[in-house]
Amino acid sequence: MGSGKSTYGKMLAEISAYMFYDLDTEIEKQCGLPIPQIFEIHGEEYFRRLEKEALHKSLHFTNAVISCGGGTPAFYDNMSFMLQHGITVFLKQDISILLNDLKEGMAHRPLLSKAENPERYIRESIRDRNVYYRQADIIINPSFFTPSLLWEYLKSRQHSKGQNK
Repeated sequence: MGSGKSTYGKMLAEISAYMFYDLDTEIEKQCGLPIPQIFEIHGEEYFRRLEKEALHKSLHFTNAVISCGGGTPAFYDNMSFMLQHGITVFLKQDISILLNDLKEGMAHRPLLSKAENPERYIRESIRDRNVYYRQADIIINPSFFTPSLLWEYLKSRQHSKGQNK
């Protein structure tokens, strides 16, 4: 949450000439409601089911950059699904930067906005989700590893393995 997945993903998609698919945007389109209202009206469990469905729909895409929410890997079989069907990238941002960046947009983040202590919630969420995040194929700090560098790395990796994925 707040690591810049959507921004980074859009830039990577543009550089690579791949399509960009954002799970949250797709869920909002499907429901006709913004994510905070989905949480408020239907609850987290409902949202997580929609999230899984949106993720599984992405299987039909080729040459796509898919941005998922920070909780996506931690629910259902989502991390296994992503590892089986694509190259996963964990944007491991410094906690101080996350805290600073998330202060402004807290109202738009349903779980964070309801937290009694937002900083503790962020730290605990990252700690709890790290078991999933660490499974990613690639782990980078987006402050130091630009989308262009990632794209060059991915191209070299595909070429060396003879992959076309």
